[in-house]
Amino acid sequence: RLLSQLPDVFRRSKYHPTAYVRIDTREVLRFVTDQKAEPLGLAVDIGTTTLAGYLCDLKTGRLLASDAQLNPQRTYGADVISRIEQAMAGHQTELQRVLAQAIGELTHRLLRQIDRIAAPDDLLNRVAHVVLTGNTVMMHLLTQLPPDAIARTPFIPVSVAAQTRTAAELGLPLEQDTICQLMPSIAAYVGADITAGLIATGLSSQGHQQQIALLIDIGTNGEMVLSTPNGRIACSTAAGPAFEAANITCGLGGVRGAIDRVTVEENDLVWTVIGGETPGETPAGLCGSGLVAAIASFLKAGLIDETGRITDEPELLPESLARRVRTVDGQRLVMITERGLNGEPVFLSQKDIRELQNAKAAIAAGVLLLLEKAGLEPERVDTVYIAGGFGNYLDIEDALAIGLLPPVFRGRTRSAGNTAGMGALACLLQQSWFGDAAETARTVTYFELSAEKRFTDLYIEGMMFPEPPDQD
Repeated sequence: RLLSQLPDVFRRSKYHPTAYVRIDTREVLRFVTDQKAEPLGLAVDIGTTTLAGYLCDLKTGRLLASDAQLNPQRTYGADVISRIEQAMAGHQTELQRVLAQAIGELTHRLLRQIDRIAAPDDLLNRVAHVVLTGNTVMMHLLTQLPPDAIARTPFIPVSVAAQTRTAAELGLPLEQDTICQLMPSIAAYVGADITAGLIATGLSSQGHQQQIALLIDIGTNGEMVLSTPNGRIACSTAAGPAFEAANITCGLGGVRGAIDRVTVEENDLVWTVIGGETPGETPAGLCGSGLVAAIASFLKAGLIDETGRITDEPELLPESLARRVRTVDGQRLVMITERGLNGEPVFLSQKDIRELQNAKAAIAAGVLLLLEKAGLEPERVDTVYIAGGFGNYLDIEDALAIGLLPPVFRGRTRSAGNTAGMGALACLLQQSWFGDAAETARTVTYFELSAEKRFTDLYIEGMMFPEPPDQD
């Protein structure tokens, strides 16, 4: 194929063509006519809700651009089970098509960031290598593998192996011979995004991790891995979409105008919004971190009790807080503001609080059971990494206040950002990491929570909120 291109390449480059060559394999990836055109690499994290892309210079390793956009498959369902059902109903080809098209659109936006003059199509020839990661269902849908077995006991995917394809084989609107590497998954509900996260946090096989560390992706699937000097074990828990503010009456994604922080100051609620400059700006709704912060503040203020029940005795609270407790159409709620950006009130209902309780109980139970499986007490954990976009905005004190994490994790927990994207980027820039990803995924021991009777007990316990500390 490349040999057939040489005559034309030589003429167009005035007999001085440039070749993109992989250092590790000495394989010629592509000929280009512009000697100054450095090869570009693309890393993509295919999330159920969001696609995140990273464009880098493969020669220097410098990150040139990053961007994100919503996954267009959302129109077929907010969660992976809905998408599996749609695929099995005859829409799998369309699910793959819209995903591939979105990756192409994301690539164009990244290219536009590095060169606002040249047309993105003219720059596509420079994208020589792509690494993709995501949860197991997203990887199946991208490669058009049947995902139905993932939704049925015993939850066995068609493949969790690393793959190397061309853009043509994946239907990506890139140069058709572009090498595309798909990172390996661990299990049906612990995907390649977690494998990439282990790479990014130094918890992979190559990382030689000597500490005891926990990686938690607080999202719909609640994936988590415990890394010890003796090995790694993983599980996932169906937390649901509450941490993404889905199924919340006034919930929003992490977009401009969404409440991201709530505190209690001078006996009243004070909030900030994404993109805002001062506290108390008119909100459009609540994002996931705002939801957690609001409920932590409600607990502190006495608006709800340890069971999550909105108080029946608001008259015992300061007037500024008591007036926020309402009953509307038979629904108990806590009013944040009576007029949001769209003219509608922003509030949390009793049902919204229960949604958060279910989600946090699932995560908390998963963490404790994972530690029990390893024979460890929470005190033995040295570091806890909170992965994903949600972790970037989550206040760790709020997470502790609602019982999402054990109290002993205070001071040991850090937000790690999009570890999936960073891990994919590492594999793009250093191929030895891609090999390490396969070894890491292969050696992680996975256990299914649904088969554990102990999980139900821990889940029920986790529905309760911790008793807030006494207020002086």
